[in-house]
Amino acid sequence: MADNSSTPVSGSVTHSSALPNNFGPQQMQLPASVFTSLVKLDDTNYLVWKGQVMAAIIAAGFEDFISGSSSPPAQFLDSGDLLMNPDYKIWHRTDKAVMSLLFSALTSETLGQVVCCKTASEVWLTLKNRFESVSPSRVMNLKVQMQQLRKDGKTMQQYLSTLKNLVEQLAAIGEPVSQ
Repeated sequence: MADNSSTPVSGSVTHSSALPNNFGPQQMQLPASVFTSLVKLDDTNYLVWKGQVMAAIIAAGFEDFISGSSSPPAQFLDSGDLLMNPDYKIWHRTDKAVMSLLFSALTSETLGQVVCCKTASEVWLTLKNRFESVSPSRVMNLKVQMQQLRKDGKTMQQYLSTLKNLVEQLAAIGEPVSQ
């Protein structure tokens, strides 16, 4: 039986130039199963994690929230009256929903590195900087892991999967492994 439950991420809005183009009067939703089926990001699976999270975010139409191209509208309509801008409230709630999606796909160790981020874009950039960094020590660490990799008690599939992951991580930071 299919799970048709959804988690709403925004409500009806009036279109504003400060909001992403995908905002409109329709209710945008993500299936609840998206949150529970994501692989948790750890030190070994960034590329797989990034691919699945990007797919979910793009499918929901929220890529502007992680790219940084969606800036929040002014928080208040009038500085004298301090009336809350309804567009800001919607933008803020949607940004927090995207952050929640990202947080749901992190291990507790990784979550500890981004829990203080204020926006989904900041979370994404922090993770990208950490896992796509091209420091000499990261390159050396990945190459050493690859050289020291042994089959030992692993199945051939587990061994090759680990090797493929290391090769992909090196390629992602501009250090492809030659044949």
